[in-house]
Amino acid sequence: MRVAMSTCTPLHALAAAARLWLQEAAAQTPQYGSSMGPYIRVKRRNQTVFLDVQTADSFLSVKEKLGALFHLPPTSIQLWQGLNQKESKEFADAATLADHELQNDAVIYMCWKKENSDQWEELSVTKVEALDSGDASGSSSSGVAGNSAKTDA
Repeated sequence: MRVAMSTCTPLHALAAAARLWLQEAAAQTPQYGSSMGPYIRVKRRNQTVFLDVQTADSFLSVKEKLGALFHLPPTSIQLWQGLNQKESKEFADAATLADHELQNDAVIYMCWKKENSDQWEELSVTKVEALDSGDASGSSSSGVAGNSAKTDA
């Protein structure tokens, strides 16, 4: 069977148009790692939030972003440099990430005001222990996967 060249031309034109469309779409799509800003990890108990930030962002704006996620007012959120409230420092609302030289992938800690109280919860992050490398089944000695992880109330 012989195919005339004119019947192939529309397919070539379609392929060229598709390539052009893909190139234009790729140019408009942000590339991860190149045009995205830095992010920080905010940890609380068994939660970790990856938050897209700019180094010029204030900690109040970080609290506002977190408040929108958790449906809390920013005044009910504290942000800390470390887990030890006696030795660590709480970030001031007016300070920026750049003021504290926080880099991409920095970890900060969050605690919330206790419900119907002026008291704050303790800073805590659940420590997850790795399973033994010799246990390929993914279960601990009790037969329940992840049973060895410490949890906080």
